[in-house]
Amino acid sequence: PQERTPENKAMAAAVRRFVEAGGGVVGVCAGAFNVIWLGLIEADISRAQGVGPHTLETVNGAHPIVKGVVERAVGRKDRRWKQLPVMRVNGPIFFPKHPEHLLMSYDWEHRLGAILAAPFGRGRAVAISPHPEFLESESDGGPLLEGAPMRASLLLRNALYWSAGAPVPPTSSPTSNTVK
Repeated sequence: PQERTPENKAMAAAVRRFVEAGGGVVGVCAGAFNVIWLGLIEADISRAQGVGPHTLETVNGAHPIVKGVVERAVGRKDRRWKQLPVMRVNGPIFFPKHPEHLLMSYDWEHRLGAILAAPFGRGRAVAISPHPEFLESESDGGPLLEGAPMRASLLLRNALYWSAGAPVPPTSSPTSNTVK
């Protein structure tokens, strides 16, 4: 593992064995650091601070984790996917060792990783930098991320299904441009 190992070595070893034997793990924000530190996904990380609304760029729109979440940018020649608004609270920035593990990034050039997913042994691991579970109602009155939080929260649902090795179910009300 990369730059730091969790202090509870027995627990770290148990999580690694669990995933290697076919289990799944999803780490969000601080939990995403642990996914990397445990070596479940090979990546370097930056602890660049950043709190507030951010947008994600889709790198791999075909991955099951983004199913029902990302929308095609219909009629746009400059982009294939619409940006996805999310809330970031100092989550890590990823620099994956294997580009195919990068699903979404914070930048157009896909250099600043936001969501990674990879197999580990017979299992699967997901690292999510932002907080996809934040909803508009948690924003002290006004819309936090104009219209997108429910789509963003599907990232977490889909990551849980995918990491468990289960098929990602369809969303109940996808928009016409949402990838199904």
